[in-house]
Amino acid sequence: MTHGLRKLERHFKDGRLDRRGGIAQLWKRKALGWADDSGGLAHLTAREQTLLWHTAAVSLLIDSLLNWAFLQPSLLDHNSELLNPLRKSLIAYLNAERRGLESLGLKPERPDATMTLQDYIRSKGSSGNATPGSAGASQGDGEG
Repeated sequence: MTHGLRKLERHFKDGRLDRRGGIAQLWKRKALGWADDSGGLAHLTAREQTLLWHTAAVSLLIDSLLNWAFLQPSLLDHNSELLNPLRKSLIAYLNAERRGLESLGLKPERPDATMTLQDYIRSKGSSGNATPGSAGASQGDGEG
């Protein structure tokens, strides 16, 4: 595994990847997909394009490493520690990918889960429950 990963890593670093092969096509699809998320390659500076291609290469290294890991009989070695390629490489690659995507401004969209007080009151009112301040809510509060 590590030999294959090192070979792939060398091809990316040296720019010797045959652009017609399957890995090159995956690399291109991944990079162009991320570019589309930013409005297309035309909207990226040369620096951003370089970062985009490097981040896509790191992402492919992660995919390759994970594919290898899940083919292993166990993710732990004979000392009950995480397999060496995972322990030494995976976290570094994941962090590099995250930093690259953040530098490009490609953060995952997160739904706004914050409910305003007005939304909460509306949701309770529409479900037939008493809303704060209604007659049912003030009865039995111990005063009076």
